[in-house]
Parts: sequence; structure tokens; C-alpha cells
Amino acid sequence: MYTFDKKTSFSIEGSRWRRLNPDGTYPAVDRQIGFIGTIDVSGLTTAATMSYRLGATGAFSEIIVAIDDVTATYVDDTVATVAEVVTALNADAAFTAVFTASEDPDTGRLLIVETADTATYLEFSISLVENICELLELGSYNGNNVGFGTHFVDCFDNSGALGLPKEIKDFEEIEVESGDGSTISMVVAALLKGLNPVLALNDESWELKQLIQGGSIDETVSGVTARYSPPNTSQVYLPGFAGEVYESKYDGGSNLRNKMSGYKRVNFDNCNGIEGDLNDEVKSWATYQFNLRVREYTLAGVKMPGYTEDFLSLSEFDALGITVG
Repeated sequence: MYTFDKKTSFSIEGSRWRRLNPDGTYPAVDRQIGFIGTIDVSGLTTAATMSYRLGATGAFSEIIVAIDDVTATYVDDTVATVAEVVTALNADAAFTAVFTASEDPDTGRLLIVETADTATYLEFSISLVENICELLELGSYNGNNVGFGTHFVDCFDNSGALGLPKEIKDFEEIEVESGDGSTISMVVAALLKGLNPVLALNDESWELKQLIQGGSIDETVSGVTARYSPPNTSQVYLPGFAGEVYESKYDGGSNLRNKMSGYKRVNFDNCNGIEGDLNDEVKSWATYQFNLRVREYTLAGVKMPGYTEDFLSLSEFDALGITVG
């Protein structure tokens, strides 16, 4: 036990981030949560695509999913219900070759699972043609029903720095004094409430910005390649997201950079955040900062920590398929 101890960290290797499900749960292989109520499928054609990846490595796969009003049956295709969409998805051969859809009994939302339940990760990403993932509200959040997807946004080549200040409720000492001046005191222990990470990147990422704080990106604005619009004050909820931060670990003594003995991974399971201030100065490279909040949360009545720490051997890290450097 503790054979992984007495290792020294040198430099953050990078991080990766993904949206949580709209109900706040992690988008696992057996729990990808979508819309509640109704959606409008009247504009779909049989060319609609769904982009996904199993295992979080390699390229995304795309399948054509026909849930349009010609292929499927709806009472009113402008207000298709969860039950109707579930029936349409499960009638599509390309979809059911990999996935199964149902109505989540806890939330009433669309639930998609990998049928084989063998992959370590399942990601859905936005696709270029009739974005089914966006329509099904995968990776959406309270107050914004546009699906962002549940794919990882990698920050390895552009990683800068990461600060991990803790959010602590301080110690308290409560005293009572008697008539002769003697005191009785009680010390109330401090409480670790979570972390307030500060993530810095060496280049700008609109995708990560949208993942963390919402807003929208429009590539149809005349005269510009693209425009990012931040959320306005009517958005009282921020997206929930999760992250994994990796730092290389070394044994004591002198080391070569490529002679690490393993990796530490910090898992942020319940995050909110917003973009920090940007200073553009003369003859200076800019860094792009995000101020995050990580707090404990309740899952199925059990209080869970907002973050955990893992030690990974080199082979365990390699099995993730992450390319560093």
C-alpha cells in the first residue's frame, strides 16, 4: 500500500473537459440524458446524422439516423414527445446496432445507452448535417435546451497552468468565560467544501469557452468568419461540466523529462465556471483564464465529493489513448 507515494509532480500535462447531462449526472456509457417534454422534428430529413465515439480515442463515427416524420410516426411532428422519439430511435437499424433509447424513469427525459455496455467512455458530438445530438439536447443545461454534446474538449497542446485553491469553512473556537476569568473552549473543525480551480491556456478556445459558460457561436454573420456571443443576464444557470487534469509524476533524484513514473489525475465531477479577465499587453503572449468552482453534490441520496484524485501507472495512462506533447 502507498507504493504510489513519494512521487514528485513536474508540470501539468493537460486536461480535458465535457458537459454533464442536463440532470447533473455524468454522461456515462449507460446514461446519456437528453430532452424532456417535446421537440420539433418537422425539419428533419432522412440524412440526419449522429456523431459518437466509444472509448474516448480515435476518430468519431457518424451514423445516419432516420427519425423524420416520413420514417417515423408522430401525432404532431412539431411537438414530438419523448415516447415517440424513443420509438423512432429504436426502430432505426443504424441506431440500434450500437444504442438503445428509453424514457428515463427518474427524470422523464430521453435516455440513451450503449447496448453492449463495454466501452469506458461514450461521447456524442455535434455533426455537420442535421445535428441530431443538438436536437436531442445532449449536453444541454437548465435554462438552455440547445445540445452542446458530451464530447471531451482536450487541452493538452495548449495547457498553461492550473491553480487549485481550496474552499474551506474555517475553524471556529467558541469560548465561555466564568466569573473568575477561567474559560472553557470548544474548537469546531474546519470543513473542506471544494476547490476553486483557475485554469490557464496558452491559446484561445471558443469551444471550451462555450462548454464552460454557455453562449453561442454563429458562423453566418456577414463580414466575419465567426462570432461568439456570451450569455446575457437572463441566463441564471451556468452549464454543469466535469474535467480531468493530468500531471506527470517522477521519482526522487535527477530525472529526464521523458522518464516519468506515472501520472496523477484530478477528477472534477461537479463544476461551474466562467471566463476570467484577459490582459493583452505589448510584446507579451496572452494567456486565457477560466475561473472554476468545484463543490460536493448529492447522487441518489448520497453526498459525493466534488473532486477525487487518482494515481495512474504508465500502462494505465497509455490505455486511455491520450496523446501528450
